[in-house]
Amino acid sequence: VAKAAASVVLTQEGLSGIANLVSVGRSVYQRVVTWVLNKIVKTFEIAVFVTLAFLITGYYTISALDVVLFLFLIDFVTISLSTDKQRGSEVPEKWRISSFVKLSVILGALTVSELFLLLFVGLHYFAINSSIGVMNTFFFTAIMFFGLMFPISLREKGNFWKSRPGNTLLIAILIDIVIVSLLSLFGFGLISPIPLKELLFLLGYAISVILLINDNVKVLLGSLGLSR
Repeated sequence: VAKAAASVVLTQEGLSGIANLVSVGRSVYQRVVTWVLNKIVKTFEIAVFVTLAFLITGYYTISALDVVLFLFLIDFVTISLSTDKQRGSEVPEKWRISSFVKLSVILGALTVSELFLLLFVGLHYFAINSSIGVMNTFFFTAIMFFGLMFPISLREKGNFWKSRPGNTLLIAILIDIVIVSLLSLFGFGLISPIPLKELLFLLGYAISVILLINDNVKVLLGSLGLSR
């Protein structure tokens, strides 16, 4: 009886280890998918929008220094995705590359259109074309806030509020928001400062379009089969 009981315990422990391995593997898979989606959308933010904005309006909306600052600051959030506590699927995962690409391209195209709307608002209501430095800072701030909000949405299959980001990811996002806000307001000799009202508008705009509009579009696309 004792040997049989010991055998059952060992079997349970072995199965428990396998179950944990599967659970962790599925969670890691979700982090990888979030990274891929986030990477593609960021490409639309920078490469596609900046190029189209120049071809259509003739304005360089962000400078080379802005791009360097963006890549440096956003990388802390990107790295933090590896520590995020994402829920794994209850069924075996499998790569659906075409679905991922379609989802991210649609979200990226939507983001570009929202940035063009922001360009219209900036030109007509904030007169950002009065100074190329101010325009650069305006869109550096906007693209940073967009980039910081997107991981919060993309990490969750459903609406973003259904699960809480990991502490490391959340802290990295909050620290970046503070750094970008201070840099945009005061410049510190690196970039041209913008007024507080423009900064608050950009933060509110990013939260609204990414966590409300784009997040619901993501959920709708998921219901149509373009899920992560």
